[in-house]
Amino acid sequence: MFRKKVIEEPKEIKPLNNNSPQWYNVKVTPEEWGKESYSFKVKTDDLKWTMKQHLRNKPNFIWEKL
Repeated sequence: MFRKKVIEEPKEIKPLNNNSPQWYNVKVTPEEWGKESYSFKVKTDDLKWTMKQHLRNKPNFIWEKL
């Protein structure tokens, strides 16, 4: 008769900071041998958070700011 309310994990909230967004060149390197690294530009005010979101479904990758 009553529906069960599904309790979801709280989504990660982007931290608030007062920095204005900047452009970053980022290089992503897979830890698996034989796969090529790639680089891209991203505009963000929190690079660490952005890269965490970008790589959350891509395990075994290392990123670095160029």
